[in-house]
Amino acid sequence: MKLKYSLSTGISVALAIGLSVLLVASSFYLNYEIGNRIYRIVQEKEEKNLEVMASNIGILLQQGYQDELIEMAHNITEDGMVVEVVITDKNNAVVVFAVGTNPETTVTEYSSVLTKPITVKNHNGEGILKIGEMTVTIDPVMIFKETRKFTMVMSVVAAVFILLLIGIVFVITRLMVRPVTQLTEQLKLTEHYAELFNIPTLDSNVVEILNLNTAVQNMYSYYSVYHQKLLEAKNKAEELNKAKSDFLANMSHEIRTPMNAVLGMSNLLLDTKLKGEQREWVNNIRISGDNLLNIINDIIDISKIESGRLVLEHVSFDMFSLINEVVELYSYQIMEKKLEILLEISPDTPRYYFGDPTRIRQIFANLISNATKFTSQGHIMIAIAHHPVDDSYVRLECSVEDTGIGIPKDKQKKVFEKFSQAEESTTRKYGGTGLGLTIVYELVRAMEGYITLESKEGEGAKFTFDLQLESDRNRVEDIAEHSDLSDTTFLILDDYQLTGKTVQASLGIPKENCYFASCVEDGFKIVEKHRIDICLVDYHLERERGIHFVRNVRSHSHFEDMLIVVMSGKLEHIPGDDLIQMGVDAFLRKPFRRDQLVGIITRIYQNRERGYCAKTIVTNHNYASTDVSLDVDERIKTVSNTQYKDARVLVVDDMAMNLTLIVKVLSKFGIKADKATNGREAINRMERKKYDLVFMDVQMPVMDGFEATQIIRSRMKLDTPIVALTADAMVGDREKCLANGMSDYINKPFKEHQIAEILEKWLKGDMSE
Repeated sequence: MKLKYSLSTGISVALAIGLSVLLVASSFYLNYEIGNRIYRIVQEKEEKNLEVMASNIGILLQQGYQDELIEMAHNITEDGMVVEVVITDKNNAVVVFAVGTNPETTVTEYSSVLTKPITVKNHNGEGILKIGEMTVTIDPVMIFKETRKFTMVMSVVAAVFILLLIGIVFVITRLMVRPVTQLTEQLKLTEHYAELFNIPTLDSNVVEILNLNTAVQNMYSYYSVYHQKLLEAKNKAEELNKAKSDFLANMSHEIRTPMNAVLGMSNLLLDTKLKGEQREWVNNIRISGDNLLNIINDIIDISKIESGRLVLEHVSFDMFSLINEVVELYSYQIMEKKLEILLEISPDTPRYYFGDPTRIRQIFANLISNATKFTSQGHIMIAIAHHPVDDSYVRLECSVEDTGIGIPKDKQKKVFEKFSQAEESTTRKYGGTGLGLTIVYELVRAMEGYITLESKEGEGAKFTFDLQLESDRNRVEDIAEHSDLSDTTFLILDDYQLTGKTVQASLGIPKENCYFASCVEDGFKIVEKHRIDICLVDYHLERERGIHFVRNVRSHSHFEDMLIVVMSGKLEHIPGDDLIQMGVDAFLRKPFRRDQLVGIITRIYQNRERGYCAKTIVTNHNYASTDVSLDVDERIKTVSNTQYKDARVLVVDDMAMNLTLIVKVLSKFGIKADKATNGREAINRMERKKYDLVFMDVQMPVMDGFEATQIIRSRMKLDTPIVALTADAMVGDREKCLANGMSDYINKPFKEHQIAEILEKWLKGDMSE
């Protein structure tokens, strides 16, 4: 037994020594290989990094963002192995030169120079365009130093490992091998001599082994129970997540259902004969309803973004109308706080684009809402500048600037995080969910743009974002929007200095043709001294009303040809008849766009030629009207819709208001629709009458839309087109409706054009008139 014990110990010690020697030898051998491989890996990593950064650098170099290029180059030099970074333009002229921050790195015979061309995408289909080159020099001295340290550490570790391994062998042999051998011999004696001899007392170490076995079994039992608890916790978390999704879906449905009636009835009211202000108020109700709907959409959008299910549209849209809608949405709040709202769109900016208008509107709305919330005095300015990329694409640089409380520099990164604002106290004072800027950030990223923030505490904030959009050249823009005003002289009478500069920049007129005044007295001196074609007069001035200037000017006959446009950003109603009597030609609500002002000027001249100058005042609402006998009331615009007078349509919805709405909308297309309040009633009607199209709600009492559709398809064997008209708007709801046999899907609140598209799609042929 001693011989076996000595032999096993010797073998273990020899093995330990052999392994340790092998480890030490391997460490020296691998020193050179590791150094070279790490260096090659670093080279490959740097090349990949250069390739990733090339496109971003290309955009910055193309747009001439020198500061951003320098900052990016310095970020590269923070790597300890980078010696220098050089960025050149297409003419090989050095644009940026940055030196590494590590004083130990320098150019040596072992240095490696990595070169990467800087390119940008050419959207005319001819590939890519090289606009420069970036060169990065790296020095392996740090790698070799690290590998030498590694070798020394490995040698020390190997020596320590030898000592530890030998000690462990002796301990294991003494505490485990020897007791197990003794236990085996005792068991053999018990088996052969149990009747002749007493069983010897076991060594205490044998008892320890038996206790170890018991402890292992206990530990296994503990971890089995722990694993089961983890499974239960996981199942519970999944149930809670499902409950959250169900809650979001239910909340979305419950809000969308009544909002369908609010927005739908507002649209129907807009089709009636309303006065200009009444139409504006109803339109604000509709826009506010859309804003209320955005509350639930924000939460759903975050869910979509996090799950990677956000899908962007690619449709044609009017950027000017989009901006106008957003501004009108918040104009009441802005004017109520007595703020100036300014709009500056650079001249010749294209009006129509392809993209996702809903998401772009959401970006502007969130930024303007944020600016309105945190600004108590001064202004909010929306600016859009365009930079042509090629014949098809335009890069829009958009910004929303305010003069509010500002954001401290150390808090600026936090504003884009979910459920957060710059300060907790800010959240308590101003409210908000903290999702708006997060959604803006994610949406801009999804559109392959970027967003920046400039702010100083107490001096306001400016958010600038970049979008690259395709121009829609199939839609013809109004020639008046790009009329040449270079020979027209303007007087802008406004006590807020920035208003004049914004108007002048938007009109694109030379500075020498634009005069500014902040009071009535100075304004009158200018019109006496210079030939002024058009006066833009703010109704509210600091010391006296702008209408005093109008009365003064109109009292002199030699100013009778001068056009006078009164503008106001205040809330009170200004009677049009009073303005006409005072000699005002037009009235504009702030903020106004270039195309609106040019359209108004054009309409004024047309009215004068036709002798209507004394009968009407041109406003934001009626300047585009083709009727020469304009009135303060905006005339109803007739819309030519395809008629389906012979179509048999069934509408199924459990809400009376929604039934009334959809039936009224269908009547515009010549359809007299039948109504049902649940799935059972719909089936009864379809058993008695053949329908060409069915609009089916999903969630209804008695029988829901899914069950009704399945009965229609399976039992009744009907292939009638069934369109889901539902407030279910979560991810997968459309697919669920189609999977249950429905033919198409519309989400509430619906738009009239969506109904028109469905009718055109499913009621072709003999149904159309």
